[in-house]
Amino acid sequence: MRLKTFLFVLMLFCMPAYGAAFNETTIPDSFGVNIHFLDKDLDEHIALLKEAGFKWVRKDLDWGSIEQKKGIYNFERYDRQIDALNHAGIKVLLILDYSNPHYDDNFSPYTLEGRKAFVEFTKAAAKRYATKQVAWEIYNEPNIGFWKPMPHVDNYIALATDVTRALKQIIPDQAILAPALAGPTTEPAKANGSYHYLDFVLHNPVAKQWSAISVHPYRAQDLPEAILNEMPKLKRLLRKHGITAPIVFTEWGYHTAAKNIDEETQAAYAARSFLLASALHMPFSIWYNWQEAGNDHNEPEHQYGLVRYGDIDPGDETIKKPAFKAIHMLSQQLAGYRFDAMTHSSNGIYCLRFKKEKQIAFAAWTTRKTTQPFDLSLPSGRTRLELHTMPLIIYSNAQ
Repeated sequence: MRLKTFLFVLMLFCMPAYGAAFNETTIPDSFGVNIHFLDKDLDEHIALLKEAGFKWVRKDLDWGSIEQKKGIYNFERYDRQIDALNHAGIKVLLILDYSNPHYDDNFSPYTLEGRKAFVEFTKAAAKRYATKQVAWEIYNEPNIGFWKPMPHVDNYIALATDVTRALKQIIPDQAILAPALAGPTTEPAKANGSYHYLDFVLHNPVAKQWSAISVHPYRAQDLPEAILNEMPKLKRLLRKHGITAPIVFTEWGYHTAAKNIDEETQAAYAARSFLLASALHMPFSIWYNWQEAGNDHNEPEHQYGLVRYGDIDPGDETIKKPAFKAIHMLSQQLAGYRFDAMTHSSNGIYCLRFKKEKQIAFAAWTTRKTTQPFDLSLPSGRTRLELHTMPLIIYSNAQ
């Protein structure tokens, strides 16, 4: 069984998985992060995003805050941010989400009137940002509490179908991602269980029009590498419905609140998460979250960030958590490299090979807390490495 699983994982690493809307990307073009800021410290935030190496951000395009008067859309606060991000070479994944007090009692759209109003909001946004470097995601985690008053897969499919049709008519060349699933997990097959929910969604013909299938595989305290055990099941589900689009992780991360993991572990997990996403042929992946949401060290939602809570000063090194620095180093060390092959994955040791034209680099690490020796075969011969939980980058033909 172990050999069978290993061979399936190797197949995942070797197979191309890019839809027409995406080209194969190099590091750090595949690095993204969730953001929640708008106007405050905008230039300072962007300076830090560039320093870290991020080329994507994901943010809410919140219906209720944009259509505060019925039929009138105010995008001004978003305009400056999207323009500034694009000017800095950063693409934006816009989440069309949530509810509006003017429709459906402020619940997620479930009536014809509510869905029509959401689609009109979608059309206004699509026309406004048709020439920008953006992609679109239809809602956020509709299979859990973000769909009010409770998850309802039929209502989500109805909304996603109408929204997809509207986007395709206005911006046929921009990417559409969905369903921003909370999961995958090993939940039992119940109405809001992630696989059961996704099975219903992918059965609908609209899913074949999406550029990527987006999921949020949070691991709690589990290792990032544990996702490899879930990917075969997720891939089988896509094949069952004839879906050939790539899978994209548009949220995953680890918080450093009390009794979870420490900041050094978060840093190692962040680096490994991006490497694993590249190895799984994802055009990009999104880390959650950019900045801590508060300073309560017992509140998980406050401690997911790469940057500490408070005012942003790019020159202040103390606001940069170790995970920020780890991603920055990775984006520098493997700049321009593309995943090529997985050369080792056993006994807690992982080794990935990357290429940039004729140059070759390896990223190797151990999942164990103690240092592990590893012999890496290079053109010059075998090299003995001492591996830690933070990935080590080795160049086979460094000058």
